[in-house]
Amino acid sequence: MAKQPQIRRSRRKMSKTEAAAPLAPKTLAEKLAAAEALVEKYKREIALETIKNDIADKDDVDFSFGRGDSKRTMTGTVAGLADTDQGKIVAVSITDDAGLPEIKRVNIRDILVNRTADERRAAAVKDGGDADPLNTAE
Repeated sequence: MAKQPQIRRSRRKMSKTEAAAPLAPKTLAEKLAAAEALVEKYKREIALETIKNDIADKDDVDFSFGRGDSKRTMTGTVAGLADTDQGKIVAVSITDDAGLPEIKRVNIRDILVNRTADERRAAAVKDGGDADPLNTAE
């Protein structure tokens, strides 16, 4: 009796991005919602790039700290910056609940707003300069 050839099946598991990929939108409303979500994603990425390129010591920042249910938004002053193999780390000086100074170390992506940089950009526009820190054109 002749052996039947075996059919090789791929045992490769789908990556997280393949498994999480949404189905293609079908209606115009779904396409519009997908496009709006993409625009919001790119706006967040631009805001993050702006913060990365325009952060310095003594800047007043709002940042998120913690994980899961304990995650909260805090305000503090940048005490230092460090480049690591995991990205840029920001040391932020805050005042804890007891009124004592404390240093929190957060990743640059956790910085939500840089108030001092916003003031610098507003002053630059008032003086006739360019408000976009990503604009390198001379």
